[in-house]
Amino acid sequence: MHVPAYFAGVRVIIEDIGKLPFIVYRSSNDSRERATDSPYWALIHDRPNDAMTSQQFRECMTAYAINRGNGCALKVGNGVPKLLPLHPDNVRIELMPDYTLMYHVRHLDGTEDHLKRDRVFHLPGLSLNGYIGVSVIEYARQTLGNIHGANRQAGTFFGNGMRPSGILTYPGKSSKEAKDRIKAAVQEAAGGKNTNSLLVFDEEMKYQPVSVNARDSQFLESRTFEVLEVCRWLRLKPHKIAELTRATFSNIEQESQEHVTDTLMPWAKRWEDAFNLQVIEDPNLKSEILFDALLRGTTLDRYKAYQIALGGNNGPGFVTQEEIRQRENFSLRPAVGTLNPGPSVAVAQAQGGPNGD
Repeated sequence: MHVPAYFAGVRVIIEDIGKLPFIVYRSSNDSRERATDSPYWALIHDRPNDAMTSQQFRECMTAYAINRGNGCALKVGNGVPKLLPLHPDNVRIELMPDYTLMYHVRHLDGTEDHLKRDRVFHLPGLSLNGYIGVSVIEYARQTLGNIHGANRQAGTFFGNGMRPSGILTYPGKSSKEAKDRIKAAVQEAAGGKNTNSLLVFDEEMKYQPVSVNARDSQFLESRTFEVLEVCRWLRLKPHKIAELTRATFSNIEQESQEHVTDTLMPWAKRWEDAFNLQVIEDPNLKSEILFDALLRGTTLDRYKAYQIALGGNNGPGFVTQEEIRQRENFSLRPAVGTLNPGPSVAVAQAQGGPNGD
């Protein structure tokens, strides 16, 4: 996490997953509605435990699942449980001979428990055996180590440790004390507020600046490649962590949509499946992470789409005005039946025209 590109990439994913609404809906043969009256709604949408919000809990667990392969939380209480995150260092997951999972948990007080799935909520990341997730950091160890080493080298380079900024030559011989005095005088004259000031040397003394040539600066170009390597490990679009080399105004919108479908939706599906399988016991209830906020277009584009969804001038559509107002976070109002007519139509109706009473 000390590698800037990796930290930024993980942060983008966990914050995007954490900020999306996580809801519970009730479905039957012919209806589907939000189950705001269910205790699972409060657990998932609001607060999974007394110390965390839903966003904090999902950010923490997703970070565990990305970095270490598995995010685990202790189920506390009967019925609808509270969920307390367990640090990966304190959990060892074992696949048993009967293909069940055993969680060896070390608590904060030093005690240990050996728990089955009914006591632990488990969010796995990418899994190679279908049961236990694999650690991205473990697999990307070489890549992250190379980047970390390059960062140290860059700091040394820009700290003037790789080569001096210039060479001062003199045809005669000087004592060490004389060299130190000359060096100190030059640094004082050219440093701080005197930077870029004029330097005057004694006779036959010459100053030759040392610049960075193309070969020496190649490692700077490698920094961009390192960002792309991190994005490959995280399945992340580079523009999300400020790498805009290949981004244009024409493709940035498409890449933002791909960020949702390719990066976030797999994690959202993991969350939904984990809750439906391990927490929600009512077969009529399902969890869902809503992506409406990330997929919304401009105000004009949305309103045009709503007009089509309402049916426009061709009659009733497949949504109501109340559903649209709810999606736009407006207060509900009594139904008015159809879209408000334009001024000319309204005047004609008021005067008893062809469409009036």
